[in-house]
Amino acid sequence: MKTYNLLPEFKMTKEEIEMYNSLPDNMPGNKLNKKQLNFIWEMYYKYITKNIYNQNWSEEMYKTEMCEKWPSGPRVKSHEAKRFILGNLVYRQEKPILTMEEAADTFLSCLTARPMYAKLISKVYKKG
Repeated sequence: MKTYNLLPEFKMTKEEIEMYNSLPDNMPGNKLNKKQLNFIWEMYYKYITKNIYNQNWSEEMYKTEMCEKWPSGPRVKSHEAKRFILGNLVYRQEKPILTMEEAADTFLSCLTARPMYAKLISKVYKKG
């Protein structure tokens, strides 16, 4: 059976997933401490900047997300934008191998999803 596999450079450790999931909700009123902010910056560099943007010299995904506003009004900050993208990558850890049907559903959802989600999905899976 043909599958799509999460590329090894995007596979997170169990500890990284647990640390990410232990962060408070990604809302504008929630403040993060320095350790939490450093964790987000390090994870974003390790998985996104190093594996996507240093490869093709395009604009960082989080900068596109920063153009958005929260429904309550304030602009999205850089660490919040990075968490949007990392959250999608953490979610992908639950399904590192997609069957053809699951892949079709995932790729179809990219047609109507946020552009940065579609870009992330296009980079992290490879046909197995």
